[in-house]
This record gives sequence, C-alpha cells and structure tokens, in this order.
Amino acid sequence: MREADFTGARLEEATLTDVDLSGAQLHSANFIRCEVQGSDLSSLDPLTVQWGQATISLEQAAVLMTAMGVNVV
Repeated sequence: MREADFTGARLEEATLTDVDLSGAQLHSANFIRCEVQGSDLSSLDPLTVQWGQATISLEQAAVLMTAMGVNVV
C-alpha cells in the first residue's frame, strides 16, 4: 500500500498490521479502533488523522510523538 491515496479514507476497525504505508496519502483518514502495529507510519502527520482507540506499538508512538514535535527520550 506504499504511496496509496487514503485521503479521507474511513478505515475504522481495519487491521493494517505490518503494512508499508510510507509515502501514502493519509490526510483526514480515520484510524478509529484500527490495528496498525508494525506498519510504517513515518510519513504521516498524526494531527491530520483520527486515532481514537487505535492500537499501535511503543515504537510507533515514539515516531508519532516526534512528528508532533515532542522529544522522546
């Protein structure tokens, strides 16, 4: 799914584990209750998607927090 266009996609409750989403267009996508553990989330802006109750790994949380300007130590 690399470089796919998911702009505004409604992905509620989808299972997207270990998916290469690098370069994907994810603006305004809905990841509510989505499982995305192990997927590459490095290219998305976490402030432009909905995350309610999504399941992510600690490593992904660090990537998303860094993208939001938070220093993760």
